[in-house]
Parts: sequence; structure tokens; C-alpha cells
Amino acid sequence: CRTWGASRVCAVCLVIDVIAILMMMWPGITLHQIYAVRFIVGFFEAPFLPYLQEWLARFGKHTWNVWNAILHAMVPVGECLGYIVAQELVEAGYSWQYAFAGQAAALSLCSIACCMYGGRKFLDLSFEKSQVFVADESLNSDSNSDACKEGGDCDSSVMDEVIADPEVEYPVTEKWAVYWATNVSLSAQLGFLSGAKYVIRDYARQRGFSVHFIVFAFSTVILAGPAIGGIVAMSGSVIRPDQWSQHKKTIFFLACTSSVASGIAVMLPYTPSTAFWPALFACLVAAGGVYPAAQGIINIALTANRVIDASVYQVQCNNILFAM
Repeated sequence: CRTWGASRVCAVCLVIDVIAILMMMWPGITLHQIYAVRFIVGFFEAPFLPYLQEWLARFGKHTWNVWNAILHAMVPVGECLGYIVAQELVEAGYSWQYAFAGQAAALSLCSIACCMYGGRKFLDLSFEKSQVFVADESLNSDSNSDACKEGGDCDSSVMDEVIADPEVEYPVTEKWAVYWATNVSLSAQLGFLSGAKYVIRDYARQRGFSVHFIVFAFSTVILAGPAIGGIVAMSGSVIRPDQWSQHKKTIFFLACTSSVASGIAVMLPYTPSTAFWPALFACLVAAGGVYPAAQGIINIALTANRVIDASVYQVQCNNILFAM
């Protein structure tokens, strides 16, 4: 991306990704071939997230954390929807492979729409210098003091470590321990939500629910639950994940929401059938609050100079824990 430009690399990788997805339509495709296609798709998806970070740093600084949280929240949601669509195709007598044809068509249409709407002016980032390097800007001590007073939970040492701009605050030094603790925790939770789709059908059928009710109920809770929890965290009324001066408050919020979600998840096997879906919904609402809070810490913990690196490490961590 740094050599040829992020937008050009992403455009080429996008075309290769669409072709690779269509390879899933090959008649009689074997398990090893599916693994190979999955590797190709994942490999050429790698530039998308760094490109998004650079794009948001220039055009979306006011809503940076919101869009990053939505991006990572869509990973388990998209996987669950794809799994449900494939099941419905099989139930209707069609091949599960048609789900990939729909995915390739949706990706192509969305990409064409972005190119037509954004054009070279908004998609090619090589024309102007990126604004992501907030650390190069002058330090405004007054704004840092005001930010800490507003947060109410940071001491003088934190005030000296904060570099602020009107939208995002970064620490001066890289906070690797905080970054990796938050990154691994979020990846583990996303892996849990992603894996839920593999067991929810059989588990719910053992409790006497019909297949179509399971599809409807699970689709509802997996879409609405995280959205509601995420709205609370992204509203700014409880926490400000993109402000390093308030990172202790954000981490405390993370600990509370993740503990609530984990506690409900542990009790799900012992929940009566009548309360199972409301309990799962409550678990996903609590889990939804983790997305934006954790994403804010991950985005800023390695300073403004390493935002893209932070995104790359996050993708690698997600892939490892999702595979596990």
C-alpha cells in the first residue's frame, strides 16, 4: 500500500477477491479446495482495513470510531447471515454454493457504486497528505487539561501523555500492553459470536424450536442486540473511546459489559426454553457495547503514527482466534 498507493492495491485485490469467491461455484469442489479459496480471499482482503483507516483519517475523523466499530461488528453479523442464507437455500432444494454467487454480486455492485459516487477525488488518497499523523501537530496543553477535567478520571501523568486534536486524542508513547489486552479480548468475543451460528441450530432444536423459528429468532437477536448495545457506547454519553484521556473509564466500561455478557452466556445452558431467546438477546446487547469501546482503545493505543499498523495487527489477531 505504501509503495503503489492504497487505493490502487485495493482495486486490484477487490477484482481478485470477486474472482476467488466465484471459484466456490465450481461443481464438486472439495474441502481442500475450499480451504485454498478461503486463503486466497483472506490474503487479498488484507489491504482493505489499512486503506479504510487512512481514508477515515482524512474524511471521517469526526466519526472514525463509529465506522471502525461498525466494520468489525459486521464480521460476525455477516458470517451469521451467510450461514443462515446457505441453510435456507439447502432447505429450498438449491445448492449452498449459490450463497457465494450472491455475495460476489453484492460485493461487485457495492464496489461499482462506491467508484461512481466517490470517484478518484475521494478514493485515491495519493493527492493529499494523510491527516492521520496527529502526533506531528503542536501540543495544546490547554486543550489537554480541559479534556482531563471533562473526563474527571485522569491524573497529571496522563495529562502529559495526551496529544489532542478536536476529534481524537492519542498517547505520546505506544501502549502495547493495553493494546494487546484489548485486541485479544475483542477478537475472542468476535470468535465466540462467529462460532455461535454453528451450534445454535442443533442446540435450539433440542429445546423444541422449529428450524424456521430458529432462523428468524437468531437473525433478530444477532442483528438487533449488538446494534442496541453499540449505540449506547457510541453515543458519547457514557464513554468517549476515541479520547485517550478517558481510557481508564473506557476500560472500566469494557470490563463491566464483557463481564455481564460472559455471565449471561455461562447461564444460557441452564436457562428455561421460554427465557432462552430473551437471555441470548440480553447477552448480545451487553456484548454489543464492547465493540466500539474496544475499537477506540485499539485505534489510538499505538499513537497516531501507527494507526495502520494497529489495524493490521488486529486483523491478524482476529484471524488467529477465529480459526481457533
